[in-house]
Amino acid sequence: VFGGHPEKRPWNISITHPRNSERFLGTLSINEGAVVTSGDYERFFIQNGERYHHIIDPATGFPATGMQSVSIVSSDSLQADLLSTAVFVMGVSKGLAFLESHFPEVGAILVDSDGEIHMTPGFRERFSWR
Repeated sequence: VFGGHPEKRPWNISITHPRNSERFLGTLSINEGAVVTSGDYERFFIQNGERYHHIIDPATGFPATGMQSVSIVSSDSLQADLLSTAVFVMGVSKGLAFLESHFPEVGAILVDSDGEIHMTPGFRERFSWR
């Protein structure tokens, strides 16, 4: 979002459920900043029961595994875009540790391949479940 809400309240941004586009995980409230999501659920195909998507793990040359989606909230949209893709490739443990040590001001919600939800403390305090 750019600037404050005209009604002087936070912007409410719904985070889509990565396996059911008709549902939301919940709503994030922010006054300003950027929210970017990287996921395996918009651009993909399934072949022989395997999901192939557009986020490539540079170590393997194949689609990254272990995640369904990563949403990042940051004051900078380019930073949010880069981090959402990088954390998606890193996975839950490495991704959360990376954010905590290098970008503690950034909030994140991660949905792993089993559908488990993980959040940074900064994201959790601004997030409401649906």
